[in-house]
Amino acid sequence: MKISFISDNIELSKCVSLLEKEKKISVDLEFDKNRYRYGFNLCLIQIATDNFCFIIDPLQKGIQLKSIFLVFENANIQKIVYSFGEDLRLLHSLGCFPKNLFDISNAAKLLNYPQCSLSFLANELLGIVLEKETQDSNWYKRPLTKIQLKYAANDVIHLVKLKALLIKQAKTKNIETWIDEENLFQESQSHINESANNIFKDKFKRGLTEYQWFLFKKFALFREDFAKKYNKPNYQILHNNELLEIVKAENPLIQWQETNRIYKKMKSTNVISHLSEEIDNWEIEAKQLNLSKTLLVKKKLQGENKIAFNQKKRAENHLKKTFFLPIKEVLAKDFGEEAVTFILGNRLIAELCAGDFSKMKKYKIILLKKYIKELDLSLDKKSIVYTLLN
Repeated sequence: MKISFISDNIELSKCVSLLEKEKKISVDLEFDKNRYRYGFNLCLIQIATDNFCFIIDPLQKGIQLKSIFLVFENANIQKIVYSFGEDLRLLHSLGCFPKNLFDISNAAKLLNYPQCSLSFLANELLGIVLEKETQDSNWYKRPLTKIQLKYAANDVIHLVKLKALLIKQAKTKNIETWIDEENLFQESQSHINESANNIFKDKFKRGLTEYQWFLFKKFALFREDFAKKYNKPNYQILHNNELLEIVKAENPLIQWQETNRIYKKMKSTNVISHLSEEIDNWEIEAKQLNLSKTLLVKKKLQGENKIAFNQKKRAENHLKKTFFLPIKEVLAKDFGEEAVTFILGNRLIAELCAGDFSKMKKYKIILLKKYIKELDLSLDKKSIVYTLLN
């Protein structure tokens, strides 16, 4: 297969003209997500047809990606991909919304393959050994090495064959429509408003007071400004573990100055002076908000709230034990343990028990109804899941 490296708009135009005539193409991206640089950034685009492999360099000065994005959005051209969730998040952030996706990982999971890598599938189904060491390399560096280019090409040139083999297996199990439904659902999700950095994760609240959580958010945003300024991942400016120690300290400014694992420029006189002024302002704002320095931000439930919560949890656990567990056991016999994790995993069950049906597919509803009948299960009409199935 001919591999072409695309680094300017003339070459890209020729590439697009060829791709527009195709019925199916394989696509993958290489990106950096707060690993070597700040933010979520596109570093490479790989596309393969039956005869060609194009490696497009989006970091080349002046290159315009709009034409290739239009190819991705063309519903008449199927895009064969592998585990494309993060790639979609990145493309959505760039204003590109791909259509007609076939994600091989969806098919592999439904066919009971382990939660595996592309290299595993290529070896298992094609007998091909793919090099993996380059996966976490710095895709920002130019020029790219021959090993990097080979790795990038291998991510797309085998996808068509893999899809054909998986579809053949899916037909024997009569689950092609399941795969189609999963792919359509994946394609329909919008990631446009998602933050790539997600710096205010709920887990950081654990053990913090209202005031400390307020400080954590302020310090995190302060760090974020410098991460952008110096084009570094925020953990290279200041790790979250150290940030938590700072907000828990009696004097956060002194703790900041005494922290060893912090980007050296963050200890400069100017930064310390600026931070001191900010902390004074934050203190005033915290008082205005009447934030407690003793009450935890994640408050323990008390009285009637605690009773109601415990009743709800008991109802959910009963539903899981008497309804979902028997169904999962039969599903495992019919489709395999790995497939069950994908079809009816613990997270989905928790969402269903909480009344969130947004990720429930039609084929899964049909399966649930089928096994309810086979196992002679009954559902309380007051159950939230009853409303989904009736």
